[in-house]
Amino acid sequence: MTFVYIFIGVLVVAFIIGMIVVKPENAGSKNKIVIVNPAITEFEMPDIGLSDTATEAQKNSIAKTLGARLPEDISKEQASLVLDARQYAHGMLIEFEKGGVEIDETTGTRTIMFFILAHPEIRDYVNKWSRGRFERGTHQDVPKLTKNEHYQKVHDYLVSQAGREPVKPAKRKAS
Repeated sequence: MTFVYIFIGVLVVAFIIGMIVVKPENAGSKNKIVIVNPAITEFEMPDIGLSDTATEAQKNSIAKTLGARLPEDISKEQASLVLDARQYAHGMLIEFEKGGVEIDETTGTRTIMFFILAHPEIRDYVNKWSRGRFERGTHQDVPKLTKNEHYQKVHDYLVSQAGREPVKPAKRKAS
């Protein structure tokens, strides 16, 4: 249980530091929306897997995404949940970009990841979605998201944080 509290504390600090470092003037394109104060900045990591089994590659990838190093005793299953959320976030940002809403990748990814990981039902769905991608061998492809209740919750949250909704492409009439 102590691990969970330490883990949450480290993630909160990482998120706050990341938000301070990634100011609008430091973020990618000036035309992209930078989410500065997301509503959700912490989550509770489930106690799964054997501690201290995450690979260095997992730890480094998470540290790069979140802007801070996680506790050394994170399990590979816990690391997988975080990385699954990152992939889903990437897919959601692509969906928004297709709809004409460009969100800074760093702040957008962190915002979506924290939302997913803070909601166990969405986190579990995203984990299952990711496992399916690996089983099909499509985990290296651009993430394709199924529009379901979980997608809608993440979508609605991102709209609330970005302040803009993507435009749905107009349907073409058959000639």
